[in-house]
Amino acid sequence: MATYYLKQGNQAPSISATLKQPDGTVEDLSGAATVHVKVKRLGAATLLVDALATIDNAAGGEVSYKLDETETALWGLYLIEWVVDQGTVTEETYPNCGYDDIYVEREL
Repeated sequence: MATYYLKQGNQAPSISATLKQPDGTVEDLSGAATVHVKVKRLGAATLLVDALATIDNAAGGEVSYKLDETETALWGLYLIEWVVDQGTVTEETYPNCGYDDIYVEREL
């Protein structure tokens, strides 16, 4: 699981991940139709982000998403999931257990 740190209102750096199976092998995304990123602020009832992620290296399982300033407007802890759609009825969520995290630190 990865942890990202941003200041409130910042758009950079992009969040990125290498998607891996529970045994640590990299997920080959060459056959994936899409990858979505889902982001929710800890304690919130609804998703903040449910959007297409960029597949940066399909064979290497590398994906990314660039947050905009409205998505980091509130400081706090955010939980991230990456959802791979294989183009059939199969979806798989990464990480398989737990979440990636974004800590948005309050601006001065």
